[in-house]
Amino acid sequence: MDIAAKKNELMNWLLQINDESKLKKIIALKSVLDKEVVAHTISGYPIDREEYVNMIKEADERISSGKNTTIEDLSARKYNFIQEIFNVENDTFEKLEKILKKDKLGRIGVPSEHKDELDKRLETYRENPQDLLDWDEVKKEW
Repeated sequence: MDIAAKKNELMNWLLQINDESKLKKIIALKSVLDKEVVAHTISGYPIDREEYVNMIKEADERISSGKNTTIEDLSARKYNFIQEIFNVENDTFEKLEKILKKDKLGRIGVPSEHKDELDKRLETYRENPQDLLDWDEVKKEW
């Protein structure tokens, strides 16, 4: 199929499209194809020469006005952040570990048989608080 036939086929296909969203996509593609793409953004968006020059000018303006972050600034931030992490007191870690253990135990839960046994023992104690075993006597028997 020669180029003229391909153009006719494409024109016939375009004339048959009734979906406006498809037409918008085709128009967007046309505008990209009409411009000379000189670069792409990180996400793959094509950039023409005019857009690229504008992006460079904006970057230059940010640098000139001091609205930029240098590699040295980032390194200093990283260093300070690491220092903060290592300066956290040990008791903070201990508190965090206790909280995490408590959370873990809370998710594990106590089996219902154990809860029933504990409830039974508490009830027995409430009914007769004097009926206790002396721990020293228990240790001697063992």
